[in-house]
Amino acid sequence: MLNESPAQVRKDLKTIRSFDNEKECFDTLIDILRDRSYGESVELVTELIKDNKLKFILSLGFGGKFANYHLSLRKKTIPVYSLIPTQSEIDLDATIKYFNVDHVKNAFSSKCVIIRPIVTFNSTFIVDGHHRWSEIYALNRNANVECIDITGNLSPLSMLKAVQCTLGSNLGKLKVLSVEGKNIFKTNENYVEKHLQFIKDNKELFDELSLHYRDPIKEITRNIMELKTGNTPIINAPNRGEMPQTSKDPELFKDLRKGITKV
Repeated sequence: MLNESPAQVRKDLKTIRSFDNEKECFDTLIDILRDRSYGESVELVTELIKDNKLKFILSLGFGGKFANYHLSLRKKTIPVYSLIPTQSEIDLDATIKYFNVDHVKNAFSSKCVIIRPIVTFNSTFIVDGHHRWSEIYALNRNANVECIDITGNLSPLSMLKAVQCTLGSNLGKLKVLSVEGKNIFKTNENYVEKHLQFIKDNKELFDELSLHYRDPIKEITRNIMELKTGNTPIINAPNRGEMPQTSKDPELFKDLRKGITKV
């Protein structure tokens, strides 16, 4: 993940540090983040939160006194097929490796939750939980999933920036992940079907899926192909390594409710 040159990052940090006044320092920081692409913003935040003073300045606008925009958050149930990824990569292996009887039962329940709710934005865009979402979609594209839905008049990429700024100011670090397996958006039907053959070797799983599908492997393959073609990522979607990891911060949702600064 290298979107901004080290020299530009150093220049940005020097510019931000040149102000002693908290408000001027913060306003300069936000102006720079607004001018940067999403990936460049994540890289800059990753560096500036290594400085305790700048991390504190960032916190003033994300759950702090300089926040000027309030978001609403609530739990709601959303059809899985109506959600749009905000990351460009969905790992096929991460999607299917946790298939088990309980997850199948959950996927066909009236309100599906696997591990924890998916974090969404404006009832449409996935902020965090892409691989939980893709697993549920693969098992049952008609599932209704429980989400923590954030509402606000922002673009999806601006929302992602705001979440990363909040995480960075709270945690002092941003976790980086990567897709190690095949990206669903770059795979094909035959490849997926071959990867699903393990289902036949798990009798309990196969039997549970057979309660819902005449041919589980073909039907799940079809679900994954429908995800690929019908739920394509947003324009300029970042890779997985640049995405928020909301479960790492117990204060995140409280701070988002308090308010953010638009970036």
